[in-house]
Amino acid sequence: FVLAGLVFVLPFAAAAGQANATEEEDGSGSAEELAALGEGLQQQELESLLHWAIEHSDPAELERQAKAGARAGAGEDLASFAERVAEIRELTANQKSEADVMRETLELLNGCDKPEEDLAMKERALEVLDDLVSQIDLAIDFAKTFDGVSALVKCFESGESSLKEGAFQVFGTASSNNHAFHEEALSQHPALIETLVAAVRTSEDGAVTAKALYALATILRGSVPARNTFYRLDGPGLLAALLSGSVQKRVQKKVLTLASDLSLLEREYDIASFSSQDFAASLRAVLDNQQADADMNEKTLVLIQSLLRKDPDAAAAHFRTVGMRSSVTDL
Repeated sequence: FVLAGLVFVLPFAAAAGQANATEEEDGSGSAEELAALGEGLQQQELESLLHWAIEHSDPAELERQAKAGARAGAGEDLASFAERVAEIRELTANQKSEADVMRETLELLNGCDKPEEDLAMKERALEVLDDLVSQIDLAIDFAKTFDGVSALVKCFESGESSLKEGAFQVFGTASSNNHAFHEEALSQHPALIETLVAAVRTSEDGAVTAKALYALATILRGSVPARNTFYRLDGPGLLAALLSGSVQKRVQKKVLTLASDLSLLEREYDIASFSSQDFAASLRAVLDNQQADADMNEKTLVLIQSLLRKDPDAAAAHFRTVGMRSSVTDL
């Protein structure tokens, strides 16, 4: 309380100092001397009052008042924090979950076999799905909980190339390194590999072929049952045809990479799927192609080396038959 009184008294002390200076101004001293005298008196009075307040103050009472002020400030901070939390809860309560977004998007895609008046909306829906299924858990839910593969298969069969591309892209993203997704997709759609192989084989659109091959490759790399079906359908023959045909270079590069990967996966098994004269001839056709770039030639040589390591005698015989040595020498 003493300090509070000091706060009340100080202005008057200052005023007294100013009054003394004014009175001295009316006397005979110079203005500078009167000002200095007034300042000295004011300073002395202020220091005297300050020392008196400190001597007569109660430290315990000062500490109590400081703590009370701190609690008041903390209370204000807590109230502000609680208000902010309430605002965030209100905002998040109005937002849709990823599962809700996926469900609504799939409802839209299930109309892929209907008139394409909302084509742009469906294309956007596929872009949203592609982002969602990049998360492994959501990709599993996509197949298991929402039957999303069925919606994609409908789009595979759509007459719109953009929907086919988008659907193959979504499948490839969901399928990448996701064994649980492979099992669920094959369980719900036993003919899935046949569908993908047919899409690669029959598509006349290079962009669609590339996306279909991407989707097929992701499941072949991670699923033995899928590979078994692929070999039963003469998948290596399909890849050989793509290498020998007039498809885009980027498609041929994907074929070479997939064939190399499958050859390595087969190393521990007695499968001679790529050890054939036709496949050897397709590899030579790539090396002889004047349009092939250095990257494509390198991928071809890596595959040739892989086949020679896997089955040296058979691969060497096929390569001799098709005259591979001359093509390699001419590089």
